[in-house]
Amino acid sequence: MSSSDGSHPPTKDPSSAEDSPSSTASAAVDFLSLCHRLKTTKRAGWVRKGIREPESVADHMYRMGVMALVAADIPGVDRDRCVKMAIVHDIAEAIVGDITPSDNVPKLEKSRREQEALDHMCKLLGGGSRGKELSELWMEYEENSSPEAKVVKDFDKNKASIWMSFSSLLQGSSRPMWARLGLQR
Repeated sequence: MSSSDGSHPPTKDPSSAEDSPSSTASAAVDFLSLCHRLKTTKRAGWVRKGIREPESVADHMYRMGVMALVAADIPGVDRDRCVKMAIVHDIAEAIVGDITPSDNVPKLEKSRREQEALDHMCKLLGGGSRGKELSELWMEYEENSSPEAKVVKDFDKNKASIWMSFSSLLQGSSRPMWARLGLQR
């Protein structure tokens, strides 16, 4: 924004509404609204395979987070960091969508698009410690640069095949989910 004569940007008043708790809450709402898109963004690989009722990116991130939460302890691996990383690893897809290898987007270009989207999302949070944490977790996962990133990437690779197999078994049945899983009501 510029001043009314267009010559200089306005100076920021330290007591302005931008720094108030209500603006912080507003920024969080904007961020969460953007993240809500993940609930309606279907996993592209599932759609291409013709899976009926494919999981959304949000479903995927949630399952990954739960897998990290209930996984056995691994010496030298911070479980809480794994849970956070699992939740963050695909968050940029709220903007860029679920880019898969069959989209023929080079890995560096995919990473660039996702980094740009993540930067935008972190700015919505006003930068600060939460934005920085999201960015660091995403980059650590992207670069596979820690034991936690390696664990979460392994969950990501294995979860997809396990869940797609499970979903395939459940399709085509008119029985309720609890019965298909062998549970009693």
